[in-house]
Amino acid sequence: MGEFRSIACISDVHIADILAERMADVLGPGWPSLRLAGDAWAYVDGARALGVGGIEPVWQGRYVLWSYEAGLSLGDWKRVLRFTRLRIDRAFQDPAVRRIEATGAIDSPRFCRFLQRLGFECEGRLQAYAPTGATMDMFARVRP
Repeated sequence: MGEFRSIACISDVHIADILAERMADVLGPGWPSLRLAGDAWAYVDGARALGVGGIEPVWQGRYVLWSYEAGLSLGDWKRVLRFTRLRIDRAFQDPAVRRIEATGAIDSPRFCRFLQRLGFECEGRLQAYAPTGATMDMFARVRP
């Protein structure tokens, strides 16, 4: 059974496996290197990382949820959902956090449903938004 760990406990090889597999699809082959400044985590099943995610600051009060997964079963998605919900709830315990945003590709309805199950609401469609030119939906969850 998989477990969640701080991203600091995961080797660069695990992270590179997921990012190479998912980010090139989403952002194209020239995606920038990932620099983490906020809360980040990884989902690990044995020696294989199945997903990474985090909540990164944009500016005072505004944060972005990011998540990249690889090969998750329905059971894994449920565990990722519960864990991510806990991280979001923890982020909102900080009174400075007013808003957490996330984008979902319109051709990825599973991820968009995942965001909705986390309490995010779709705020609109962003035409030609991704570096690849893909259209994305903008989701946000605002402090209750």
